[in-house]
Amino acid sequence: MPAERPGDDMKISVNLPQEEEYAMSNITDRSFYHFFYFPSNYSEYYKDYVRFESQTEDQVDTWKLEYRKLIIKALINTKGRRAVLKNPVNTGRVKLLLDVFPDADFIFMIRNPVIVYLSTKKFFTQLFPTINLERFTEDDISKMILDIYEQMLNDYISDKKYIGENRIFEIRYEEFELNPKKTIEEIYSRFSKKDFERVKPVLEVYMDSLDTYNGYSYSISQQELDIVLPRVEFAMQEWNYTIPSSLKIIA
Repeated sequence: MPAERPGDDMKISVNLPQEEEYAMSNITDRSFYHFFYFPSNYSEYYKDYVRFESQTEDQVDTWKLEYRKLIIKALINTKGRRAVLKNPVNTGRVKLLLDVFPDADFIFMIRNPVIVYLSTKKFFTQLFPTINLERFTEDDISKMILDIYEQMLNDYISDKKYIGENRIFEIRYEEFELNPKKTIEEIYSRFSKKDFERVKPVLEVYMDSLDTYNGYSYSISQQELDIVLPRVEFAMQEWNYTIPSSLKIIA
């Protein structure tokens, strides 16, 4: 297993937190992350295993049971009482998650859609050749990212009304990056009964132990930007984003 994740060089290890969708893809055939192996089927995987549109009631119930069992196992393994899950796929599963965990709280982190596109493209372009079981071009990757991003964000915008207003917290990535401690304190004050001052020293020690992470500077051709913007414009308007001033646009 590589020590760093392809695309962004983040540290990875079997002992570090990871998206539980990977675990679901190992224990069931009902996982969106199987698109990593067969990316040409990404649209079907999204319909089947994010929105569950073509699944029978029994199939959906089976998925809910497997997912709940996975989280319970994780809590037993870590001797924990509360699961904190980070899974991009769950962005499109709000209603389903509320069926499984009706008392769940939700944290949604939004980032400039243009940077999300470029970051995801960089990651997938480096990752896909190592795991794909079929040919998938860079143009295919770009189309897939835009299709899924547009579908998933629209599904989230449509479904978030089912979450109680006091149980959802939307965070801007850019603000979190500038002051993570402040954002985490806001999360604790919103969702946790614990006094943040009790965990603050532990958090500070952990943050001090991390290597400085320098983000990437992105560039994009004007031609590609003209394709991307119409697809992500709805999200830019929803969360008041503009084209990043740091983005290098190549004529």
